Amino acid sequence: MIASTRAPSWRTRVGDVIPALVSWAIVIATIVGLVMFPLRWMWIAVGFFAYFVVWLAVHFVYYAVGQRRCREWRARDWTASRDVPGPDGFTPADVWHLVLLPNYTEPVTILRRTLDGLAAQHDAAERLVVVLGMEEREAGSRAKGDLLAHEYAGRFARILVTAHPTGLPGELPCKAANMRWGARAAREELGRMGVDPSRTTLTACDADSVLDRSYFAAVGELFARDERRYSRFWQAPLFYYSNMWQVPAPVRFTARLTQLYMLAEMALPGYDPLPVSTYTMSLRLGEECDWWDPAVIAEDWHVYLDYMVQRGGDVSVVPVYLPVWLDSAEGATWFSALKNRYVQLRRHAWGASDVGFLAEQLLSGRTDGSVWFRFVQVLHDHVLPVVGFGMTATLSFVPVLLRAPGAGPGSGTAPGVALLAVVVTGLFTVSTITLLASMAIDIVRFPPPGRHAPGVVLELAKMWVLLPVAGLVFGVLPALDAQTKLALGLPLQWKVTPKRLRHDDRAGHEPAPASATDPET
Repeated sequence: MIASTRAPSWRTRVGDVIPALVSWAIVIATIVGLVMFPLRWMWIAVGFFAYFVVWLAVHFVYYAVGQRRCREWRARDWTASRDVPGPDGFTPADVWHLVLLPNYTEPVTILRRTLDGLAAQHDAAERLVVVLGMEEREAGSRAKGDLLAHEYAGRFARILVTAHPTGLPGELPCKAANMRWGARAAREELGRMGVDPSRTTLTACDADSVLDRSYFAAVGELFARDERRYSRFWQAPLFYYSNMWQVPAPVRFTARLTQLYMLAEMALPGYDPLPVSTYTMSLRLGEECDWWDPAVIAEDWHVYLDYMVQRGGDVSVVPVYLPVWLDSAEGATWFSALKNRYVQLRRHAWGASDVGFLAEQLLSGRTDGSVWFRFVQVLHDHVLPVVGFGMTATLSFVPVLLRAPGAGPGSGTAPGVALLAVVVTGLFTVSTITLLASMAIDIVRFPPPGRHAPGVVLELAKMWVLLPVAGLVFGVLPALDAQTKLALGLPLQWKVTPKRLRHDDRAGHEPAPASATDPET
């Protein structure tokens, strides 16, 4: 095993510039191309847009496959073989589960909903240990943690309250630093309890994540039967259904695209996705690789990439097709909800810092195939919103050329423009049908209140009308914002997405509509 290079250097800074460089190059090339040689640039855009359409169609197909697998996994009894030993002689019933629940300024009602979901897990009172990771910088956090620990005493094998100190050297105030602190404290407590760390899973759980009630029964089964359990991450699909019909339509639209993209990649054959938000690994893996890097804001992708480098590529993700329910960004007003969603997406886009991390590894001589693959993958995923929108915007000018096919330098002949129009019309038709079909599947699965067909049609109409605006405001702008700040070395502060529970959800089931927000902190 080689040590990962967690301390940034000039090599990291070189990598930090790359996403912004690529994204801004696309923006500038689009403007210059449309002005200087519109027809030629549009044919270039056709190539990029064709790739985007194929990418979208493939994701649509495997999103449908993923939905089917979710239904199958939820119908399965994951406790049926809990006493049957695996290849290493222990059973799923022997597996312990440690859950880290980092939180900062989260309402007690939201934490109770998450804890209810954990308490509904099979054998929670015997095999589930929960860590309430509080922050010292939040006034009253210790009292809040103690209150919850008292309320849920007896519902878990152990519930611990930790308080992450402020201002530790080499740390940022973020989820990764909180979990590192909590994991170390929990590891000591498990040792006192006599729990075998080699038979224990470690789960990073967001404060608003409600796990399916069979999640740990399934993970215990997978863990006990997998001979490569110490190099695995287990990931469930994230669905933003908890408050889907209480948020503005643009927020709904982007949340649906996010969950479509994630579930499709989980179901894509031969593809190894990266963990997101709420995920599980073995406690032994976390301890061997020194937990989380406390100076990284976008910790989910990064912890996988960090461990991948340390282990020479020997890590992988195993899908768990049991949904995790989360809240979409919301606000006290329609505008504040849009602002909160933008801030959330900008925080996600800050994951472009992983390009810098991987550049550090490549320039330091760690050039195995796994590092190169992830470098290309991470860069691709972070610049794709800008490229997709830029090419779409470019091709929207085709009607202008049709009206004046011979005008402008390099505009070409009328037949050339006519052929371009036919190709672009076909691509837009395929992309529109694919996108609306994927939205329709999701809406049918989780229909609007009242379940009336006109509501579904109206929702699809909103999606179509809002597509250009949502693509710009919630795709291009947060990406450029985060990538530009990263390239300039301007720090991004962690901001919690505000939440408030309207009424109790059914823990471990598809939640009824719930959640609003407190003022942004």
